[in-house]
Amino acid sequence: MPNKLTGITIEKNKVSQAFTLISFMVGELIFDGTIEAPVEVSRYPNLDNAHFQDLRIKMMNDIATKEEISLTVEDSLLLYLIVDMVCKCFVSDANIILREKAQENMEIDAEEYKQVSLSYIHYAQSLLQEMNEKFDGNPTFDDVHEKLSHWRE
Repeated sequence: MPNKLTGITIEKNKVSQAFTLISFMVGELIFDGTIEAPVEVSRYPNLDNAHFQDLRIKMMNDIATKEEISLTVEDSLLLYLIVDMVCKCFVSDANIILREKAQENMEIDAEEYKQVSLSYIHYAQSLLQEMNEKFDGNPTFDDVHEKLSHWRE
């Protein structure tokens, strides 16, 4: 009998805390219309503001109060979509707005911003790779992954 598919677990550390904060700060800018979503959000049934806010509240609470964030499969897939969108924002025209917001609100210079965004993308690549391996063959994940691979179409 195959093992039941479970969601991912993210260990709490300074990098995962920064990653979580950045993911949801950029997500907020997407959902409030400050920056354009790099994917057609309506293509993903659970990628809406309500689901985004639910996941944000859960992850922010867990990162503040627990030693790890344990996500369901559904929450893991939603996080995958959010992280993918944020990474695409860092490599698109939206990056200009993100840099301006960071410099304005966090008082960091262009070089610091570059380091933060590169660190985010590096951490995201590791997390997305882990999720690719864990969820490969799951029909819902495969559908999401297929849609994301054609994000510019």
